[in-house]
Amino acid sequence: MKFLVLVAIIAVALAEEDLEQAIADPQKLQSFVDCFLDRAPCSPGPANFKEMTPKAVASNCANCTPAQKHLANLFFTKLQQNLPQEYDNFVQKYDPKGEYMDSFLKSVQGA
Repeated sequence: MKFLVLVAIIAVALAEEDLEQAIADPQKLQSFVDCFLDRAPCSPGPANFKEMTPKAVASNCANCTPAQKHLANLFFTKLQQNLPQEYDNFVQKYDPKGEYMDSFLKSVQGA
């Protein structure tokens, strides 16, 4: 049983590392955005994050792990730097009234 838990932890860590590398690639970053904005199908990693995004944004990532906060910080930093119009599209979809995004970004900043 302990071995299965260890394998699961390692798999999650590798998946997060792969996502971190993918976010740094502008083409893959765009594919993530297309997934989040319902323009294209999602691969498993981004699909998991897409599912939790509305609640995470509204709650300032209250239930996020440190690794998830780190990925969110990296994703939004790269998105704002490299695809500012897509960042605006993301905000329009997930926070159309402008109530949550600023505090959400502060909650993941530096993670």
